[in-house]
Amino acid sequence: MNTLLALRFGAALGLGILLGLERQRTHGADVAFAGVRTFALITLLSNTLVKSGMVVSLAAPSLRRVMLPLAGLVLATGVAAAVIAG
Repeated sequence: MNTLLALRFGAALGLGILLGLERQRTHGADVAFAGVRTFALITLLSNTLVKSGMVVSLAAPSLRRVMLPLAGLVLATGVAAAVIAG
């Protein structure tokens, strides 16, 4: 396996763990989701999607026109859910 690729995945995992630990430390038991495991999995998944998406987006530039609004929709749904939850 490529050493640079392993370093990038390790950095993503480390940052996800740090963000999750900070969130658990500041919010404690008040937060029902998004702790260490969740942030670690999200960063690994996003790193994987970015690595595979770079090849796809270079091969099919029209895919970017679909993915950007979809990402915005996912972000808006997450914000709305957070506002509703209080």
